[in-house]
Amino acid sequence: MDSSMVKSGKPEEPSILEELKQAYRNLEESRRQTFKSDGPSRLVFFEEMDNVCRIDINLIMDTLMKTFTSLSSPMQNDQHRCLISNFLGPFIVVDQCFKSVDSEFTILADENYVDTRDLHEHFQSSNRADSKVAETSLFLAPYWKQRRNIMGRTFKELKMDISEFLVFCALIYWDFGLHEQSDECIEICLQKRSRILKELKFYYEKSLRSENDASLRIGEIMLALQMVQKSMKMMEEYKTISIIYDLCAKHCPLFQMSEGKL
Repeated sequence: MDSSMVKSGKPEEPSILEELKQAYRNLEESRRQTFKSDGPSRLVFFEEMDNVCRIDINLIMDTLMKTFTSLSSPMQNDQHRCLISNFLGPFIVVDQCFKSVDSEFTILADENYVDTRDLHEHFQSSNRADSKVAETSLFLAPYWKQRRNIMGRTFKELKMDISEFLVFCALIYWDFGLHEQSDECIEICLQKRSRILKELKFYYEKSLRSENDASLRIGEIMLALQMVQKSMKMMEEYKTISIIYDLCAKHCPLFQMSEGKL
């Protein structure tokens, strides 16, 4: 790794990481206020999950995305849209994984869950025949389980704290080489990635990690980005199968985002 990206020393103020922490706290508070529940967490059906996802996208846009957009300015509006479109799907996936590290289930934004070990119940619906439920489970359950094995296992092994997780998210947001991304946008993204990695190194210095341990840890986090790419490729396959076989999942809001329908 380029040593200039993780150079020691106090990062410039204000801290990007601290701004992202506040934005994530705002997101979590918005979720608590929006998804109020008096009872314990429960299993959700696919129709409920799509609705939760749709609502959560708006909450993310009003909190975390506003902060990322502000941190990325000045930038053309179409380039902001490019980064947001590329980020929202992966963020929802990794956020679920982050929430689910200590659970055997996939925890959603409303704190309810999906049991990937038995998805037949998840795909139940009052207006769908049992045969369609069975067909949906047959085709789509493997994708859920693969994502759980790839992303879920990665997060359980890394056990990122909130600072590491938000740096991980920042690296996803400030990606480069995207379709229709301008050279100016790429330059801004590279600068922001360099700065957030410096802040992570400084965070490790404060927690008394040795320089070698810090470099190894940053390397592990960077490698985990490859798992996100694999997960997104699986989501594209999931969408294609859902459309071809007219399955319930074809209406997932994440698919609309991948088509640029924000």
